[in-house]
Amino acid sequence: MDEYNITKSKRKSFAIIIKPCGEVSVKVPYRASKFQIKEFITKNQNWIKQQLEQINNELAIIKQSKNLLFFLGHKYLVKENNHQTNPIEFTGTEFVIKNGFLNKIPQWYKLQTEKLVKPIIEEYSQKFNFKYTSFKITNAKSRWGSCNINGSICFSYRLSMLPLEVINYIVVHELTHLKHFNHSKDFWNAVKQICPDYKVANQWLKNNKIILANMLV
Repeated sequence: MDEYNITKSKRKSFAIIIKPCGEVSVKVPYRASKFQIKEFITKNQNWIKQQLEQINNELAIIKQSKNLLFFLGHKYLVKENNHQTNPIEFTGTEFVIKNGFLNKIPQWYKLQTEKLVKPIIEEYSQKFNFKYTSFKITNAKSRWGSCNINGSICFSYRLSMLPLEVINYIVVHELTHLKHFNHSKDFWNAVKQICPDYKVANQWLKNNKIILANMLV
């Protein structure tokens, strides 16, 4: 058990969380005994091993192609060049970045994300009567989108890395929170009405979370 981070809290169930870096956390109730914790970990040992092997395989791929970026769900190589006028150019087959301008990549993504997301928000807001107070693209890396009780919705600049259907689902997800500020059955039914294939989008995010978490930006 020493290789895992074990956290006790006011919860009723046991859970295992594996971060993209390969760190394993075990969440347990306050009253859980060492025997119960060990038994739970032992029972799930094969699953943990499989997940860590998958992470290690994906990290190996990332290491081999560290100059790699996603755009609209596809992977593209990054080349540095000092001869183009613009700091960042996307040719359709690769990213060409002027020497010394790698730090401008998030700004490029932010612009693309705003161009993609704004019309989707406007379309669904009019069609399904979603009322939001503000919308902005943030520098968030750990979450794709958020919505607060005041009607403000935010999306990560990294959204344009994703396929259009996944972007569409994330926008629908956050807009639906304007009417259902939870993840209840009613919430998911409302999401499904607008985005019937939302489970496919969710699965794509799960399948690619390790690579996305370890991109250049």
